[in-house]
Amino acid sequence: MRGVAVLAVLSLLPLAACSGGGETPPPAQGSGSAGAAAPAGSAADAPGAAPLPGDANAPGGPVASGGPGSIETPVFTGGANQMDVTLFFLRADGEALSPEKRRIFRTATVNDRARQTLQALFEGSETGLLASVPPGTQTRELFLGSDGTAYVDLSAEFRDGLGHGSSDAVEAVYAIVNTLASNFGEIQKVKLLVEGDEVEDLGGHLDLSHPLLPEMSLVGGAHAPRPARPIPHPAPETPAPPPEDKPSPRTDGPPIGGGTRS
Repeated sequence: MRGVAVLAVLSLLPLAACSGGGETPPPAQGSGSAGAAAPAGSAADAPGAAPLPGDANAPGGPVASGGPGSIETPVFTGGANQMDVTLFFLRADGEALSPEKRRIFRTATVNDRARQTLQALFEGSETGLLASVPPGTQTRELFLGSDGTAYVDLSAEFRDGLGHGSSDAVEAVYAIVNTLASNFGEIQKVKLLVEGDEVEDLGGHLDLSHPLLPEMSLVGGAHAPRPARPIPHPAPETPAPPPEDKPSPRTDGPPIGGGTRS
């Protein structure tokens, strides 16, 4: 019986060895398993590692807008991307237009540069000159024709903000016309509209039904005398004075070619 028990014990040993609690050895490091997690501290995070393409921290790269993967549109701030323009405001004494330099972005089209220039004019002077255009005026549309005429559609504030004096209308209109024509060679004359409509009579003093040429005689220096203003409408002709009364021919003398005989 003892021999049978020993044989039974020995027969159970191989089964215990096969089903024992031995742990499965871990896979070799670097086995390339697709499901393996990345080690803590990747190569991109290592000091001195090259930034990934499109990384916001890359030297000279785009500036991230804050959201993951988003990139802001580049802003042109260099001097090479800007240009000088001349704006015309009212002189401090209000007697003439006076120039002031400003810088705008050198964008691709004349239309866009002209809109920037008018926006700078409407925002007012940076050197203490007086506003030449009523406050609140905005450019609704701007179109450049093939004949060199710039069609500028202004907001109602331009018309409504002008006083009843002819000088206010003339200075406001020619501040715009001179500003556009003196900065852009493509613009020869300017046709002004208000809220999409033609203005035949601006404040009873200026006819805007046709394009206007620049009038640089309205521009004066800091201490220059007041310049002569252009006449908005043709001056009426002065009627000729009536002819002076002349004495009628003499009738009390003897008839011509005759006389009394002695």
